Amino acid sequence: MGSRVVIYLKDEADRRRNGDEDVPQFWRGIYTGIRYQCVELARRYLVIKHDLIFDQVPNAYDIFALRSIYDMRNQRMLPWPSHPNRCCHLPKEGSLLIWANRGYFVPTGHVAVITHVGSNFVDIIEQNDGDGHRRLQIRDGRIICDRGGRILGWKDLP
Repeated sequence: MGSRVVIYLKDEADRRRNGDEDVPQFWRGIYTGIRYQCVELARRYLVIKHDLIFDQVPNAYDIFALRSIYDMRNQRMLPWPSHPNRCCHLPKEGSLLIWANRGYFVPTGHVAVITHVGSNFVDIIEQNDGDGHRRLQIRDGRIICDRGGRILGWKDLP
């Protein structure tokens, strides 16, 4: 749990110029995804911090539909419910925040890791968007999407 999670950031032009836009990432032999992609950070974060791994998905928004996650420590599948934005509770630190494939996040959606939850905001880390850190406001029980698009909701740690 003490390992640090690195955020890979580069703009699209840099990735193409350097030829590393499709580099597969592994952590201790476990495939986490394609470097710089948001899904890769989410998978790597859960593996490093919590010994959890979710199935590969075609797009970030598909994470919201997953029903289970693999607990590597106990070698078993765990239920992994989805919580819609404007749920009965706020997400927790370590939850995955998931965007629909709309607006700014067409066609893949987006996923970020929630690192802190305040009374009216959440702090997130993310890859493939911005500088890697953002604060999103919470109003009327909803996390507000600041870049156009729609937040589907989140997946708490099991």
